[in-house]
Amino acid sequence: MVKNFFKDSFYYTIPSFLSKGLSIFLIPLYTKVLNPSDYGILDIFLAYLAFINMTITVDIISGLARFYIQEKDKNIKTVYASTSLYFTAFCYSIFIILNFIFFKEVANFVIGPKVQRYFFEIGLVYLWINGLNYLYTNQLRFDSRSKDHAKVNILNTLVTVFSSFILIVIFKYKLLGIILGYLIGSIFTFVYVIHLNKNIFKLVFSFTYLKQMLTFSFPLLFSGISVWINLYIDRIMLNHFVSLDQVGIFGLGSRISSIAGIFLIGVQASLGPIIYEKFEDDETPKKIAQIFRYFIFLSLIAYLIVCLLSNELLEFFTTKAYLNANTVIYFLIPASILSQCYSVFAPGPWIYKKSKFVMWTNIIGSIFNILMNLLLIPNFGIVGAAISTLTIHLFIFIANLIISQRLYKIPYQWKQIISSLIFAIIAIVIINNLNFIKEYKLIFSIFSILLFFAFSLYVNLINYSELKLLKRYILKRKI
Repeated sequence: MVKNFFKDSFYYTIPSFLSKGLSIFLIPLYTKVLNPSDYGILDIFLAYLAFINMTITVDIISGLARFYIQEKDKNIKTVYASTSLYFTAFCYSIFIILNFIFFKEVANFVIGPKVQRYFFEIGLVYLWINGLNYLYTNQLRFDSRSKDHAKVNILNTLVTVFSSFILIVIFKYKLLGIILGYLIGSIFTFVYVIHLNKNIFKLVFSFTYLKQMLTFSFPLLFSGISVWINLYIDRIMLNHFVSLDQVGIFGLGSRISSIAGIFLIGVQASLGPIIYEKFEDDETPKKIAQIFRYFIFLSLIAYLIVCLLSNELLEFFTTKAYLNANTVIYFLIPASILSQCYSVFAPGPWIYKKSKFVMWTNIIGSIFNILMNLLLIPNFGIVGAAISTLTIHLFIFIANLIISQRLYKIPYQWKQIISSLIFAIIAIVIINNLNFIKEYKLIFSIFSILLFFAFSLYVNLINYSELKLLKRYILKRKI
């Protein structure tokens, strides 16, 4: 299981490294051509698209994953996949048509009168193509085709970044150039991913299988809405209580913070199908706990690097208008990681089809999130939004973990994990707040990271044999 995990997660993580790396490369460009208000418009519009992606198909992909992966009959697997594809295409098509008909009302409601018509309409076309891309790309994951999955994501990243760069720098399209870049990248990806899945989807449809998938995924629709609230309600409330400028600054901080969660993308994509296939094996819980230690180790190193060098990163990559993003990064990095953790490392409800537990924890969390944002944002602005985001994601993770452990016990080594987390937090607080250290901050930051590495070995968060195994495996991989 661990061997398969390393193989698949490597291919899932490499595109993420590339994507995040190129995203960082584009930050100076974005912050130079977009003022914080424009960046805020982009952030809110992307939040709107994320909401539609989570809800419009009743999260049928979760149902497809649950039944497709366990099914042994290839013909039945084809019916599951094809049914989900045609249902997804139908839902997105109806939604896009309605949005074009009622453009003015929808655009004013989502963003306000500042939005350009072309920007919104191009974004809707991108939404339709990207919605189908999401299903096609996940199909590669369900079939454990991690290499093809990596190629698709690399293609999308390269085309999107290159197109955006040309449209912004040469054609001076600014905000419109960014959304056009997204659209061009999704078109190239769409053509390629259809080719890769040409033997999977057929002209077949089953209302029986559709009902089966939707019965499983329907409770997750409310969970998905709650997840969206927990990810994006802060932007909506910042726009309402403060300004679009603050939405833009918060959004930039969130984008930088997502770098630290890069390892989870590979973990989430590769580990989920493996758990569904092998959850009945006696060794699987121990292997999941082992993988969790690896994940925590890598995530805490990333957390240290980004937090210790956040001021320098912002000064190098952005303009003065965005420097306040530094105040939210410390909270948003762990929030970003926790927001996706429970679906991988608290798998009990997913394994035993108890998705209602996930739904209720997310709903309760989203209610508390709204209340905390109402309380904190008017008084503390973007810092209040960041604190609320971290608090809620921590609550949801712990709640889901408690439920999962009752359904599917996993022997996590909490002593090593918590002690390493405390060490990392103390290092960040000391180095970022003691004035006499700031003159030699880079040296102390490097020393702290090395010291954390040694501490992790000391408390056995990770051991020498595991490091050698990881190094040997990475060095021999070729894409």
